[in-house]
Amino acid sequence: MEDIEFYFGSVLIKGTILVRQKHWIKVLLLSPYGGMEKECCITGPGRKSPHHFLTDEGDKRIKELLIENYEKLNYIYESFDRHCRLYLRLQNELKTTNDVSDVELRNTIKSKLKDWFFNTLIYSSSTGLIATSDDRKFIYNIIENHIKNNNINE
Repeated sequence: MEDIEFYFGSVLIKGTILVRQKHWIKVLLLSPYGGMEKECCITGPGRKSPHHFLTDEGDKRIKELLIENYEKLNYIYESFDRHCRLYLRLQNELKTTNDVSDVELRNTIKSKLKDWFFNTLIYSSSTGLIATSDDRKFIYNIIENHIKNNNINE
């Protein structure tokens, strides 16, 4: 593991490179918001390129991944309590789907509700940000911890 730090504008970004291989990298954002991992791989014809992750291109991509995580978390933290209340609303909506007897329909509704939450939380067309499934797990955890530790209600 290798630590990295650099400035993004006036913000000091700190991270750790968890994995760095020719075709796969994985980083962990440590500061200013800690704990969010991001990974990237080169597949298909791109594997033949001389611009793999052990070159300067890898250094560039590592910084980009850490910046992406910072931007997502910074966007969420700017209105964190509002996002927590949206999450509580989502949980209430998900509970109401338990009354749907058709399992396939119930799962489709739940999936659409979760998509609605993240489209509301991080609207990709206006922010340029997309929450991956790994991002979603991490974001759920920080929201749930914040709600529990700060007694936030809908």
